[in-house]
Amino acid sequence: MTVATTTADGPLTSLIRRVHHVPTYVPEPGKLYEFLSVVLGLPVSWSMGGNDYFRSGAVFVGNCSIEAVRYARSSLAPKPDTPPMFQAVAFETHGFRAAIDELDARELGHFDVPPSTSIHDDEELTWHVSMLREPSSLPAPVFFLCELDHDIDAPRRDGSESLEQAGVGPLGIVGLAEIVVGVPDVEVAAALWHRLLGPSPTTGSASDRVSWELDDGVRFTIEAGPRSIRCLRLAVRSLEAAQAALRERGVRTALAGGGHNIRVSPYDAFGLNIWLTERP
Repeated sequence: MTVATTTADGPLTSLIRRVHHVPTYVPEPGKLYEFLSVVLGLPVSWSMGGNDYFRSGAVFVGNCSIEAVRYARSSLAPKPDTPPMFQAVAFETHGFRAAIDELDARELGHFDVPPSTSIHDDEELTWHVSMLREPSSLPAPVFFLCELDHDIDAPRRDGSESLEQAGVGPLGIVGLAEIVVGVPDVEVAAALWHRLLGPSPTTGSASDRVSWELDDGVRFTIEAGPRSIRCLRLAVRSLEAAQAALRERGVRTALAGGGHNIRVSPYDAFGLNIWLTERP
C-alpha cells in the first residue's frame, strides 16, 4: 500500500486530539443507557434526557464517552427499522477553528453545522460541529469534529475520578482501546484518513487493515468489510475478573480473538459488537 506522507511543508500531522464520544443509535436509548450505567457500572457523562424528537444520555469509559441516542427528525436519523449501531465518532481537535482551516488546506470536504444548544444535567452547552463529507457516509458511519463552549476537560477529569472511586467499575474498564471501522477499499480509505490523522505506523504492514494511535490511547483501525463501525474494544484490568463480573450480572460472553479478548453477547448488548481486551 502506498500513501503519501508529506506535503510541500513537511510531514502531515494529525488534526485529531482524541475521541470525545461515540454516538450509538438505539430505538430505545434509555435501555442501552441503563445497561451501560447500571449493569456495567460506568459513571454518567450526561444523564438521559430529551424530547419526542431527540433523546440522549452517555457514560464515561476512562478516555471518552459512549452515547445512547435516538434521533427522530435529523439528517442523522436512521430508517425506523434500522437496528442498533455505533453510528458516529465525535473527535476533539488541537484547536477547532485551526482544524477547520486545515481541512480546507488538505482538501477534505466538510460542512459546518450551525451551533446548537443542549441541556445536560441543568447545564446549557453550546456545541460547534463540523461534519466530514469524506470518509463519512450517511446514514452511518459519520465522523465529525466537535468543540464545546466550556471546559471540555472537566467532565473527563470528573469521569476519571468516578472510575477510580468505583475501582474502575465492576468490570475494571479503564478506557476505550480501539474503534474498528469497516471500509470497502482499505487503500482508498487509508489515503483519506491519512490526510486527517497523518501517517499510520502500520501502513504497508497489511493490505486489509491500517491503524492510527490517537493521543488518548485509542487505536483507530480501518479494515476491509462492509461500511460500518464494526466494533468497540474496551480495555479492562483483568479479562478473568471482567468476565466473572459480567456473569454475575447475567450478561453472556464468549472468548474471541484467539482467546485474548472477550466479546459481550450481542443479545445482551442490544445487538452491538463490544469486545473487552486486557490492559493491566
